[in-house]
This record gives sequence, C-alpha cells and structure tokens, in this order.
Amino acid sequence: MGARHGAQKRAALTLREALAEGQGRIGASRPGSPFLDASLLLAWALGSTRDRLLASLPEPVPASVLARYRALVERRASGEAVAYITGRKEFLGRDFIVDRRVLVPRPDTEILVETALAGLPAPGAVPIRIHDAYCGSGCVGISLALARPDADLSLSDLDPGARDVCAANCLALLGRVPPILASDALSGVDGPFDLITANPPYVRSDLTLSILGKGSVEPRLALDGGPDGLAQYGALAGQAMLRLAPGGVLAVEIGDEQAADVARLFDAAGFAQVRTTRDLAGHDRVVTGRRP
Repeated sequence: MGARHGAQKRAALTLREALAEGQGRIGASRPGSPFLDASLLLAWALGSTRDRLLASLPEPVPASVLARYRALVERRASGEAVAYITGRKEFLGRDFIVDRRVLVPRPDTEILVETALAGLPAPGAVPIRIHDAYCGSGCVGISLALARPDADLSLSDLDPGARDVCAANCLALLGRVPPILASDALSGVDGPFDLITANPPYVRSDLTLSILGKGSVEPRLALDGGPDGLAQYGALAGQAMLRLAPGGVLAVEIGDEQAADVARLFDAAGFAQVRTTRDLAGHDRVVTGRRP
C-alpha cells in the first residue's frame, strides 16, 4: 500500500511541471511561442486565467485537468492555433469569438484600426459612415465602432460562416448586429462611406499551400491572395472609389513587401494622399488613400 501511495505521489505533477512538459512538446514542432501557448492552454484546461496560473505554479494538477491539457497540447503541436482551441482571441484588449471559419486576429491588424481612426474627422452632428470589407471575425469593424460610437457601421464578407462569427461578435461586444452583407470585395455594398477598411487575403498562393500543409486550419479563402498576393486590391480600390464620399478614406492591410504595388493600384484608381504605415516591427502594414 505504501508503494502504491508513493507511486501516486510521484505521478502527480505540479502546474510548473505540466507547463514545462507542454512547452517542450509544443516547442518541438511549433517553436514560435511554446511557453505562451502552453500557459494559455493550461489556464484554459483549468478554467482559470493565465495570470492566476502563473501565480499558482507549485500547486498540483488534478488528473482530469492534466488529461484535458495534454489533449490540447497535442492539438497545438499538430498545428492548430491556440485561438481555435480556446475559441477566443484578444484584439485591442477585447476577447473575440473565433473558430475555423475565420482568420485568427493578428496584433499587426491593430495597426489598421489605429491608422483608420486617425483618418476620420472629429465627431460632429452627422454620423460617420464606416464599412469594413472582408470582415471575418469582425475585429476591425467592431473595434472601429467601439472607438467611434457616433459611427454607422456595416460589414461584409463573401463567406457565410465568417458572417455568422462576425454577427456573434457584434452581439457580444456591440450589443447589436449591424448590417453584415454578402459581398466579394465591395460588389454587394452600397455607399457612400466616409471610411472603408479591408484586410483582404494577401498571402501568395504558394505560401498559402505551404502554411496549410504545415497543419494550419485557417480558411484558405481568407488567406490566398493569388499568385502574387495582390489579386483583391485592384478591384477593391476601384470599387471603393465609387462608394466613398468625397474626402473619404480607404485603408487596407497589406503584406510587408506589397506597399509599392498596392500604392500603384490606389494611384491608378484615382486616390490622392496615398500613404503607407508601418507596424511595430518596422514592416509596411497599411496603405491608405483619400478620394479627392
């Protein structure tokens, strides 16, 4: 009996040990941020927060929690994003619902929101009209609406699953569901708008296949921007010019080597004041243009 008791005692892991185990397993195949990933998954398995987990590392892990956590770690090690496993992703300090129907919001996309807000006029008597295309989870449009409650917001996406996720986030964070339209670029959208934002698919097709081949389950429709990653920008710029009010702004996220090409497409569509904004890592991230 004493031997059995000793074996059970040795088998019980502390939170610290479980975290190290998960970090090692994830890091072997996903070396980007294994400690962060493991701690988020362990907190999720515990039904706690990451801060509480890190403050309780000497405590033992219940067997049921450890089994759940190890299963989550295996999913992450196989390539599934932590956000898909937990169903949540923070963006600009707010939790957004995410699943495999939408891209996981990236910190880089916060630059799109900040840049777009900087191009808006101060609140006035007339509501600002904002449209967010390729809305996905809705993180961009919802963040804009929360920052500018005087704005009238609409959103669009070609994929019905993405529109459903966006609607759930609108209800959770805005308390209402604004118009969410079925549209390829802006083809199904009417104007005029004072601001149009878009985070279109801009990954080259070959890189998209490589990403998906390494275990990512993000939707190809939201990633694949064609052979050069620029397939959506020409139509988007042309359609936006017809749907913006005079002085209105188009702000789009880009890949970090696409600024010159996207700026040329903006120029060709007739935009003025075409500018590029870099992200915190110094990479080109957002191109903006204003309708004359």
